[in-house]
Amino acid sequence: MKKRFLTGLLTVVMSTALVVMQPVSVYAAPSPISKEIFVDPVTYYRVDTNQFSKSQVDFYRDMLTTHRNQWPSPKQKWNKIAGAILRQKNNLKDGDSGRLNSAISAMSGTGHILDDDGSSNTDHCSTIPFQEAGSLQQMEKDLLSGLNYSGSVIDMCGLFKDGESLNSGPVFYQGGMSWENDGKAYMVVAVLFSDFKVTPILPDADPAKGNFVETTVSDVTSEGGELNSQLINRAADRTLDASQVIGKDSSINIRTEVSGSKEYSVSETLTVGAEYGFTAAFKGSVEVSVSASQVFHDAWVLGKDTSDTYHTENTISAGLPPFTGGMLKQVYGTQQVETTYNCPVALTYRVRVLQYRAGYEKNAKKLLDAQSYERADFGKDNGGDARKDLYNRAVINKNNNVDPDGIHWNNMPESILTANRIYERAATEVPMASTPATFIATLKTTSGELKGIAPLYPLKYVRLENKALNELEMKTGDTYRVDLIELEGLAENEERLKGPYYGFDKSFGKWILTDKNHKELTDGSVATLTKNERTGAVTLKAVSEGMVYLEYLIDENRYSTFTDGSRYATNKSLKEFPSIEVKITSAPVTAEKDADQNEAGNNGQEQSASTPDQNQQTTPSPAVDQVQSENTTPPVVLEKTDTVDKKLKKTSLSKLKAGKKSITITWKKNDEKGIKGYEIQYSTDGKFKKDTKTVTINKNKTTSKTIKKLEPKKKYYVRIRSFKKSDGEKIYSRWSSKKSIKVK
Repeated sequence: MKKRFLTGLLTVVMSTALVVMQPVSVYAAPSPISKEIFVDPVTYYRVDTNQFSKSQVDFYRDMLTTHRNQWPSPKQKWNKIAGAILRQKNNLKDGDSGRLNSAISAMSGTGHILDDDGSSNTDHCSTIPFQEAGSLQQMEKDLLSGLNYSGSVIDMCGLFKDGESLNSGPVFYQGGMSWENDGKAYMVVAVLFSDFKVTPILPDADPAKGNFVETTVSDVTSEGGELNSQLINRAADRTLDASQVIGKDSSINIRTEVSGSKEYSVSETLTVGAEYGFTAAFKGSVEVSVSASQVFHDAWVLGKDTSDTYHTENTISAGLPPFTGGMLKQVYGTQQVETTYNCPVALTYRVRVLQYRAGYEKNAKKLLDAQSYERADFGKDNGGDARKDLYNRAVINKNNNVDPDGIHWNNMPESILTANRIYERAATEVPMASTPATFIATLKTTSGELKGIAPLYPLKYVRLENKALNELEMKTGDTYRVDLIELEGLAENEERLKGPYYGFDKSFGKWILTDKNHKELTDGSVATLTKNERTGAVTLKAVSEGMVYLEYLIDENRYSTFTDGSRYATNKSLKEFPSIEVKITSAPVTAEKDADQNEAGNNGQEQSASTPDQNQQTTPSPAVDQVQSENTTPPVVLEKTDTVDKKLKKTSLSKLKAGKKSITITWKKNDEKGIKGYEIQYSTDGKFKKDTKTVTINKNKTTSKTIKKLEPKKKYYVRIRSFKKSDGEKIYSRWSSKKSIKVK
């Protein structure tokens, strides 16, 4: 059974709500989050923890206890700040000694004191370790458990009542304990961390910056309402532009899914780059009123989807190539845009500084009185974010004597904290981790397909693009890359007007050797043709003196027409086909020796008589054996060529972005095993025959490149190919389709 001309559809998809509509990834795959993200004035630094979706308690502990470089962890910074506040509240100065000061030092982790006064009771100062409790009252019981008659003391001086706990989960605390100097009271000081919430951080997701975002777009699911038009383009030299207009109410529904905590806080970091990176997928030809901050606030904090409805007058256009016909199909349907990313997250929490005193008569073992104090509370009135509260108090308003807790920040007893900017660092250095997340937008949209494109007229001519290649002179032992010869297919209408035959592909055919009567030669006595099955290279080798002809035959099951897809062009029906006269002469003995040495020096690389534009795959080298006689066509120069493996996966261009005298080129990473890099060509000539420059990218992970110092207002053409290396030699894929853009 003969195959149809087109086994699939050439689809041009356009949407009311999307800039790009392809069922492939348009961004680089997600990668680990950055080591640091700066959102003025905050530096978010990476913490390598995998506890976010496993254990909230362990995640909170990791975030509070991880250092940034040589600086203390958030827990240590807050302990030092709490110690300074307690000293100020108790009228202690720099250098003061005493049990209370020792207890404060123990709390901050900077000292541990153990004394014995020789009496029946041991007087001591000790550290209460950093630990976790399930509620505020449980924390207080644990904190005061070292006191005698602890139950009575807790009842008298407890700040938190039975059953009082936090909706946000656990409580972390650390403290210090001591007797007063006269031995008449217990002293307990502590810093308390509670009300934990996760804050998403959304940096710029521009693919050119490589920020861990991958977007996939599904095919449009039809919901009826199709409109079809048959298009015919009889022009041989121009594209037919066709369009249709549809007015329709459309809608978008957006949701975000993330693994891990269910308690979220939306901060100013949410909008950093989010408008571009996460809503660009649906902000194209339509003005959607949904903002990125609204989307993430609704999805994460309120746990609901975000929706919007809009009306559009959508024009769907399509370009039909010369000498072709096709169908323009428009469909109302649904499409889903799914963005996966490693979402950076930070913590917000509340910090309180506590102090307890329980009077006690040792000899009588009698409880005298009890007092409790909340010396400071950060985050109570600032959305539960102690860091922001501290920044407002200790950095922005440090000279303002009106502090919510009566703290004088410009007159702290421990000047070393100010000198080392502990307050500022605690407020602006924030740990962050990451969790897998998905951003999903479902759109009601209108799409268009230009389907079933096929040639109007039969294939009649197959010609050499390089017309000077009708003769070839070779010496015995020479080789020539036949597969690099460029061909063009032409059709002819009723008025014998010639135009391009849509879909012609030289790979659907083969070269043979014939005599002057077009009889195929297979004995190999004068020349041979061999094909490398790995690379697809077809090589002509001159064996002995004589003359043969290279002729090209089409695949007779390949080329049909739009009006009759069951009839195919045959080699007999062609009015013209490529035929190259090959003259082979004996090479001089010295030339043969030189050729052998040259071949050995080039590791057996083949040579080609192709022109520099051989499917954009040749690299010219100095000419050899140039001979020219009067009244004869100049022989074609033999040149070195690149090794091209047709089976090697091609790399495709994703996007060209014009700048001032520059172009930013983005492509999809080639994931085939062994790919070492890419080669980019750019030129003002659409055929890359002149004014062509090449850039080599030696890293497979690189997916963008900016070309600078270009001519303004000029149109440039760009193409790309990938390469491997074998025995030190580069093996290239075929070139991608070219794209063009005008420089600003």
